[in-house]
Amino acid sequence: MKDVLVNLNKEVGVKGSMIVTRDGVVVAQEILPPLNGDMVAAIDTDLGIPKGARVTVRAFGRSVTVRIIDVCACAGERLIDLTSGAFRRLAPLEAGVIPVTIELASRIPRGTLPPTDAETER
Repeated sequence: MKDVLVNLNKEVGVKGSMIVTRDGVVVAQEILPPLNGDMVAAIDTDLGIPKGARVTVRAFGRSVTVRIIDVCACAGERLIDLTSGAFRRLAPLEAGVIPVTIELASRIPRGTLPPTDAETER
């Protein structure tokens, strides 16, 4: 069972998995450290950038390169949701929402990861 969980955790963005009975009893678990310090992000599906791709985010003369691990329900002018560790490379957390530019750093080969929701809807 442990091997199955370890393999599940190798998927992009998965930081932990567990097997739970219908009664809520945890049979096995493999939980990795939280994402906060990781250089990862969720991105608006309208941008067409797939999970697994790397983007460089720039703000205030600083930049951070992050791996896209999820999509976000970003609204209005919001395009990307960074982990606190990635955000701190650009501005203090107290800054909240900041203006950024996003540049594709690298794509992943098609078929490497499951399609994003936006790709599935096409």
